[in-house]
Amino acid sequence: MRQADAQIDIETERGTLEVDLSTPLMTLTRQLCRAETVGVASEIIQTADAQLNFWETSRRAEVRQVREIVMPFGVELRVPAEFEPRR
Repeated sequence: MRQADAQIDIETERGTLEVDLSTPLMTLTRQLCRAETVGVASEIIQTADAQLNFWETSRRAEVRQVREIVMPFGVELRVPAEFEPRR
């Protein structure tokens, strides 16, 4: 089941894009803001990298819809049917 730490809707002329920011991505952001040394930041990034890899793998296994897009940096998009690339 999909669980996002933050959700954002972006209104476009072709419909609403639904953007989910994963818990690993938001945790990385929060922890980096508090990192007091480069060493701590490095550890945070290494941990987040593993968590994001796990998140991406599990999300890709669950995605059933063509309009659901899982990005490797902890973001998932859902696009409306009207959202087709311009040619």
